[in-house]
Amino acid sequence: MSGLKYTIKNLGPIKDATIETGKLTVFTGHNHTGKTWAMNLMYGGLYFRTLPDEYINVPFEQFIRNKLSQLLEVDHVAIYSSEIKKMIMEYVSSIGNYQIKNFKEIFATRQKIVGNATIVNNFEELTIDFTFLSDAFLSKIIKYIPYNLALKKIEHGTDSYIDISIKSLENYNDEIKSKDRSFEDNIFIHNQKQEFIKFFEMIKKTPQDLKKELGGSMDVFEKTMLMLIKNSITLNTNFYFHFIPAGRSGFHLTYLDLDRRNSDLVRQIKLNDDEESRKRFDEMVVAQYPFATERYLQFLGTARNIEGNIEGNYFQDYITKRIVKMDYSVDSMGVVRGRPHGTDQPYPIHMLSSAANNLYGLWLALIPAIDYIQSSKENLILFIDEPELNLHPENQQMVARLLVQLVNSGIHIVISTHSDYIITELNTMIMLSREFPERAEIEAEYGFDKDGRERLNPEDVKAYHFTMEGVEPCKINLPGGIVVPSMEKVIKRMNESYEWACNSYEDSLDNNQRD
Repeated sequence: MSGLKYTIKNLGPIKDATIETGKLTVFTGHNHTGKTWAMNLMYGGLYFRTLPDEYINVPFEQFIRNKLSQLLEVDHVAIYSSEIKKMIMEYVSSIGNYQIKNFKEIFATRQKIVGNATIVNNFEELTIDFTFLSDAFLSKIIKYIPYNLALKKIEHGTDSYIDISIKSLENYNDEIKSKDRSFEDNIFIHNQKQEFIKFFEMIKKTPQDLKKELGGSMDVFEKTMLMLIKNSITLNTNFYFHFIPAGRSGFHLTYLDLDRRNSDLVRQIKLNDDEESRKRFDEMVVAQYPFATERYLQFLGTARNIEGNIEGNYFQDYITKRIVKMDYSVDSMGVVRGRPHGTDQPYPIHMLSSAANNLYGLWLALIPAIDYIQSSKENLILFIDEPELNLHPENQQMVARLLVQLVNSGIHIVISTHSDYIITELNTMIMLSREFPERAEIEAEYGFDKDGRERLNPEDVKAYHFTMEGVEPCKINLPGGIVVPSMEKVIKRMNESYEWACNSYEDSLDNNQRD
């Protein structure tokens, strides 16, 4: 999967930022600078990833008319799939408001809070596929176009195109006379798509009716070509994507109560199906969470479907055996428990350590995630807001290694972090991806994976530094790794103050001894 790319403007503290994902994407920087906003937006952008009709209709109208104008000068023109993709992407970039209508839903807030925020998605995953356009299909379509034209699909290397040519008048007249009135009964309708069904209902009408219905803005040929192209466009939306919010520990403790509360509210509305009850419901039920967090709460509710002790995959075992050192279980009511290794006593999640509570969400997410990537080898993206929460530095180090193993297994990871421990460990693994004499000795000494699964290719990493002034890409140096200016500045100041205090104290002791 190529990187996703977003241009975000006027969204809270983010005034103008372009963010492109890598296999590992890292957001760093001060609090309140938009890291979580950006993650929520990227998740929502994947969920609501569609191509509105406007993005095809508006640029296509002029596009196809230019093609027809060319036919006046030459005997045929070609519509390449690559130029259709370019046309759509240029239009999206020019208007700059893709997904604006979903902002309120993504952030669960009023429009005035979102303001004039805009987002542009680059649609690099857009595919134009003319496979379904067989010659027989095109020849039948052309019979219902009042033009002396012929259509033919031609493969051209990795590209393909529709060739439009002018037929002889004699052949054209013969075809007009021999139109089959049963055409509508036996024509092949690709995948029974609704656009085609509507179109074939429309072409039964006379040219005069069509002109009236189309308002003169498009003739029959333009409408035909638009329908063909719409059905050739797909967005590669075959993603599994999952968001783990920073507030996960609290949700792990309360999601059952939240679920019961929502069920009770809905039940009361059903029992009192009147306008006053619905008004009260509208006043009471106000979304408290961004869309991604709401989806996470729904995901937690699926845990009851995996009742019992789970035989984990390798990555789940990494969490239970190497980090939290306990096994999780879930009963039919959705109650989560953890049994520390070396004991037979399971404890409910509210009695577990904050580290075990925090990592339960990642452990649970890895069940469908690993199943998905092993079965389909398709695009998989995991968003984790502050993976370091509640973790001792040693466990932060282990989580960083786990993230790199997940990246090297094919999962795309997006994290936000304030942890210098995680950044430092990622930088160590970046350095271990380079060939040098003592690499194997270092990996053995410090417990890195002996098969090299904890080596992080710097070319797979995109990192961004968020400040109140803007969002800038982080440098990734060799040697060195990810450079986070605000972290380095704070660490430098802390070291200076510590060394100053120690030196000053030692000097005072020396002075006292001399006195």
